[in-house]
Amino acid sequence: MRTGAKGVWLVVYMTQNLQALEAAEQMLEDEGFLVRRRALQRAVSGGAYELRVLESEAQEARQLIMERGF
Repeated sequence: MRTGAKGVWLVVYMTQNLQALEAAEQMLEDEGFLVRRRALQRAVSGGAYELRVLESEAQEARQLIMERGF
């Protein structure tokens, strides 16, 4: 776990694909990020999900997500 966390959670990834969400979540956790998953309201086209990390780690998490092709 990283230190210096402020306690504010920011969205770093959104998807409608549960498998992609789980893969991104596992990757972030493997890298030591604290991750929260949230299911958004179901829309006509299906559900959506988001991953949140601490504000102090959001920039690094977003960069890692992009580098890994999520």
